[in-house]
Amino acid sequence: MKRHDSQVRTRPFNEIHEKEMKEAQAMLEDLDLIYQSALKSVISSESVLDGFSIKTSMTLCLSGTPFKAIASGEFDSSNKFTYSYFDEQRNKYPNDDPTFVNPQYELFPNMRIFGYNMARFVRNPDVVKECEIRDVKSGGRVFFSLNSFFRTENEENHDLPCRFVYESEI
Repeated sequence: MKRHDSQVRTRPFNEIHEKEMKEAQAMLEDLDLIYQSALKSVISSESVLDGFSIKTSMTLCLSGTPFKAIASGEFDSSNKFTYSYFDEQRNKYPNDDPTFVNPQYELFPNMRIFGYNMARFVRNPDVVKECEIRDVKSGGRVFFSLNSFFRTENEENHDLPCRFVYESEI
């Protein structure tokens, strides 16, 4: 038999009988004991790894933006390898001939990669100057730093609001 909403009697929380409250409390306490005992038997991945003596000669650090780690000096030129979409497309079309596709890369998608000189979009020349990076390795070539441009006021002082330093340009 189907019940209609008008037949269902609901009670406000404060009308729940004391017996029901005690039963619910006892059930919660039982569940808590079960949970606590289960936690004691959990083995963390760190404790498992501590049991092995793994010695590595290399570490693979995967990152979409490894340049901060490189710039910080964590890695030097002898221990870094990068492979980008540009490299992928260069390997797909090794002869700059769009009709010849390297068979090993033929299933890779075609990519149209566009580059922009972001400094040209910034109106204030002082901001452009402040966001420049001079790369000594490339003969002093000047680059526009997106990290500097999109820097926030609270990066050094976390008490400040999180606003872009160059908000008027953004």
